[in-house]
Amino acid sequence: MREVTRSALVAQPPRRMFALINDIESYPAFVPGCTHARIESRTATQIIATLKKSYPHKAIQTLSYMCGGAGGLNGLSMRNNVAKMAKLKHDLKAAPAYAYYFTWQTPILDGLPGAWHTAELQFCFDNTKRCEQGTGNTPEAQALAKKMAGAWAQFAATGKPSIPGVAWEASDPDTNKTMVFDNVCRMVNDPEGEARKIILA
Repeated sequence: MREVTRSALVAQPPRRMFALINDIESYPAFVPGCTHARIESRTATQIIATLKKSYPHKAIQTLSYMCGGAGGLNGLSMRNNVAKMAKLKHDLKAAPAYAYYFTWQTPILDGLPGAWHTAELQFCFDNTKRCEQGTGNTPEAQALAKKMAGAWAQFAATGKPSIPGVAWEASDPDTNKTMVFDNVCRMVNDPEGEARKIILA
């Protein structure tokens, strides 16, 4: 099968462009030289639908960061890697494995950047003021940083990350229990599990 790759800047809103690109069956009507179009897989559509179900309030641009980009570097691939690493650690039958998922949404740029890779570091070290361009140093950011820095320090000191207000349980391969760090910190069984398993198929 021939593959064509091009990039272009277009003066159209992202929602309209996503709709146009996703209407594959209509390509012959407006793509020069395209005589027919057939869908081999609806994986991308399945992933976006699953993410929209979990995050109905998030913009499509923000969701695209979770499943776009190079393999292994997008959010869902990273979730698969976390599940794999936690299982390997669990199978050693030694110290417990603790998994986390940082989902706090920055207020900058109307929240569109979402929770990008490494965004949690400024919280782990309670540096939301120093990294104000990414956190806004809001009261919510400061409160979350206190919890995360406290959990990291507790884990370094004792091997167990739970602190008052953050009951962080060990993960296991059956549930993939994960601490979700957000304005409300909570344990979740396999966050994004449905979406991340689509890209494993």
